Amino acid sequence: LSILINKDQNNKKHNVWLFSNAGRTALSFSVNGVEGKRYQLYVFDMDSRLVAQASIRNRRTTVVNNISKGDYLFEVFLNDQQVENGRLTVK
Repeated sequence: LSILINKDQNNKKHNVWLFSNAGRTALSFSVNGVEGKRYQLYVFDMDSRLVAQASIRNRRTTVVNNISKGDYLFEVFLNDQQVENGRLTVK
């Protein structure tokens, strides 16, 4: 599994990482941003259907399982404010 990420919006205050570990079929999501806050990740297919979501606190990492090969859009929110978005391709 390899994941290519293109960020359309890159926020310097909130360092967002989306990555896969070698040999794993999951997407890891991590944020280094505002202390004590909870971040939301939403992953949509190209038809704008929600296929995955995750919620983590600052400086934590979580794993999003069952991401099939294909193209997706992602958005990361802090409260109701979008802090990053972009496109990811799972190969």
